[in-house]
Amino acid sequence: MHAVKHANSEYALFLENQRKQALLEEEEKKKEEEAEKVKRVDQRTRKRFQAQLEMAQIAEQETARQLISEASQKFSEACQRKANNLQGAKVAQAMLILGNELATCLY
Repeated sequence: MHAVKHANSEYALFLENQRKQALLEEEEKKKEEEAEKVKRVDQRTRKRFQAQLEMAQIAEQETARQLISEASQKFSEACQRKANNLQGAKVAQAMLILGNELATCLY
C-alpha cells in the first residue's frame, strides 16, 4: 500500500513537472513570437522612414535643379542684355551658389 501511494505521488509530481515545463515552453514561445512581431514592425518602420527620406531628398534635388536652371537663365539674360544688368547678374550668381550648395549637400 505504501508503494502505491509512493508511486501515485511520484506520478503526480511527474505530471506537475510536465505541466510546468509545458507552461514554460508556451511562455518562451510567446516571447519569441512577440520578438518577431516587434522585429517585423521595426523593419516596416525603417522601410517607411527610408522611403520618406528618399522622397524628401528627391524633392530637394528637384528644388536645387530648378533653382540652378532659373539662375542660369537669369544670369544668361543679364549678361546678354546690352545694358549689362549687374544687379540681375549678382542675383543670378547668388541663386547659382545656393542651388549648387543645395545640390552638394544632397550628394
